[in-house]
Amino acid sequence: MSARLHRAAPVPRRDAPAGGWLYARSRKLPGSLGALVLIALGVRWADRQLDVRTALALLAPLAAASVVGTSLHGYADGLDRTAARAWWPRRLAHVTLLSAVAALLLAVAVHGPPQEYGTAVLARNTLGTAGVATLSAVLLGARLSWLPPLVWLCGLHLVARSDGGRVWDAVTWPVSQAERGGAWVAAVALFLVGVAVYARWGVRARET
Repeated sequence: MSARLHRAAPVPRRDAPAGGWLYARSRKLPGSLGALVLIALGVRWADRQLDVRTALALLAPLAAASVVGTSLHGYADGLDRTAARAWWPRRLAHVTLLSAVAALLLAVAVHGPPQEYGTAVLARNTLGTAGVATLSAVLLGARLSWLPPLVWLCGLHLVARSDGGRVWDAVTWPVSQAERGGAWVAAVALFLVGVAVYARWGVRARET
């Protein structure tokens, strides 16, 4: 009798990883943070070449936003939707903190007059482009989240940068200078909408 009870006793198990750490590992967030650091180091090196500063204002935020967007890919979509606890707070913290880290790293990687294509513009463009990438992840899937920002920025690069008022600044926010209020409003609005939509619905259910 005692032998049977001994065999039926449950085997002690190690504690499961905390929900936040499990989420971070499933999204490969440590690798995403490492990629952002490498991008910032590349920007720091390229910023010494003043003739590429305009290109950095578009390419560096695009690279950072691609990291943010692709990090939203989950390998177990069903787990997110069947979990006992709502995952929207983790999704909200994920995209907000990663985008903020990206904007901060790129902002401190450059020097020079902020009113041109320096610190303020890189921070603004990183947040706005991350918002576009996040929305793209919801609509197209995380693996294609880099495509709409790429098409958008390439198209804007061909537009002549002339003073057309706040509406024009809002439409062409990535190529506007730092003091343009309309550009900041548009970039922050895109970021907030992207964060809210992703936190509520997550990425596309099934990616092909």
